[in-house]
Amino acid sequence: MPLDLVFANAGVNIDVGPNSEGEHWEDVQMLFDVNLRAVLATVQGVLPAMRARRSGQIVLMSSLAAYRGLPITPSYSASKAAIKVYGEGLRDWLAADGVKINVVMPGYVESKMCHEMPGPKPFLMKPGQAAKLIRRKVARNRARISFPFPLNFGCWLLSVIHPSISSFILRRMKYGA
Repeated sequence: MPLDLVFANAGVNIDVGPNSEGEHWEDVQMLFDVNLRAVLATVQGVLPAMRARRSGQIVLMSSLAAYRGLPITPSYSASKAAIKVYGEGLRDWLAADGVKINVVMPGYVESKMCHEMPGPKPFLMKPGQAAKLIRRKVARNRARISFPFPLNFGCWLLSVIHPSISSFILRRMKYGA
């Protein structure tokens, strides 16, 4: 039976530690294997059949951390930025083939992983609330599904202002810049 809708959602997080000792290389490799390589493998596994049928939809889970690397979770931010950029490229490439691509960039959603991440969690959302929003916007084939709005705007702004200013803001917000 052909797959019509595939969510490529893989995510683990590591951080620089309570004393900023840094991420361990083995942990960085594991994070990229899960957050990036598993998503790419999923896409590569379903894409040929979708292209041949000229239909299907793939939803890639990124994060608002993709906009601007967080100093306490640099590898996580980098892995989610890679997913964001990959999805944007795929969407444009595959549009003529009838394959839809969406990139989801949630902020903080209540979960074990979220609670284990150090730092503040502004605009924390309930999982059901996030799922409803994602479902509605995937059905509308939105290119980028980023939320909640205040945090989305703030993260985007951090990515476009001068790095010295974004670093200052992150330090003031206790993100360990």
